[in-house]
Amino acid sequence: MRPILKTIFMGTSVLSASNVIARFVSFFVVVLITHALSLYEYGVVTLVLAISGPALSIVNLGFDELVIADVARYRSEGNFGSAKRLLFSYYRMQAVILCVLLIAGFFGRQFLIGRYGPELQAEGIALVLYIIVQVARTSGVTILNTHKKFFGIAFLASLEPIVRLGIVGTLVFLQKLTPATTIYTYVGA
Repeated sequence: MRPILKTIFMGTSVLSASNVIARFVSFFVVVLITHALSLYEYGVVTLVLAISGPALSIVNLGFDELVIADVARYRSEGNFGSAKRLLFSYYRMQAVILCVLLIAGFFGRQFLIGRYGPELQAEGIALVLYIIVQVARTSGVTILNTHKKFFGIAFLASLEPIVRLGIVGTLVFLQKLTPATTIYTYVGA
């Protein structure tokens, strides 16, 4: 098998297997969370996590795959300076968009608090931290992808829900699981 095909096959296999493991473990995390929280509390958690999805899409603008491909191409051509410039330009763009998004979120939170209640005040801080951590995580995965570190990516992708399961399980056992601690669990894992 040609080296490039072998790399693609190994990368795809490892990442697919870790994705299956992560989804399987995440299912048990959701079961624990829904068992421990009331319907309203779970709704608050779902609302906060639903807000994070579009926010992360806006920050990344869908350029991740393009940046990974171009940086990997530059690296394979030995043009490390161009790879570095592209990566840092992308990260600067993400930082600016993230700052604008956080400022907009600061003003938008009053609307959400007015509509859904003051309970969202504590979850708002957790949401901001979650978005920042996810952007940093995505940036790290981008770097690992450009270096073809598929086993590292797979390990981290599997480890995140396993750690979350341990934290949520402990909080459920201690009867300390709240919407805020649930979201902080997503931040911490």
